[in-house]
Amino acid sequence: MGHRALVAYEQPDGTYTLHYSQWGALGFRLVDALTESTPFGPQEAVEPTPRKTGLSLKTILTKHLDFLAHEAFYVVSPDFEVTAYLPVWFGLDPADGMVGNGALVPVVFRDDAPVDVPYVEGWVDGAKACLRAHREACGFTPETTRTFFETALPEWFGDDILTQERG
Repeated sequence: MGHRALVAYEQPDGTYTLHYSQWGALGFRLVDALTESTPFGPQEAVEPTPRKTGLSLKTILTKHLDFLAHEAFYVVSPDFEVTAYLPVWFGLDPADGMVGNGALVPVVFRDDAPVDVPYVEGWVDGAKACLRAHREACGFTPETTRTFFETALPEWFGDDILTQERG
């Protein structure tokens, strides 16, 4: 149980260390909690020991981020600028694969609160309902679904979306 998040800290050489937070996705609260004086948040909200080091964002997206299990993803720059992302899973059922099968949509904040998460989640749920219907009727494959989301998400939510190709 929890609201699991992964946190990628950018290193001076451009690689990332990957950390885990059991409750970090709750309200995307790590955005304001990770600072130079509290690099792992209050009460070590983020596990200080990295799970992996020397990774690229592309490797994290393709090998480590479970798009169903992790509810948030954060990128922390060397000067502690924190960017929050909502993981969007491309699959229609678990057989489609959960790791390496999705994109990260940047979270928009207003008055220190995330404002667009329910909208993005609703849009994705609606798109998946349509794709499921077409999957059976038209024989869509998981690759068809993936291609749809890779094309549609930037059109709807902007070019700051991270995918395996854009990571």
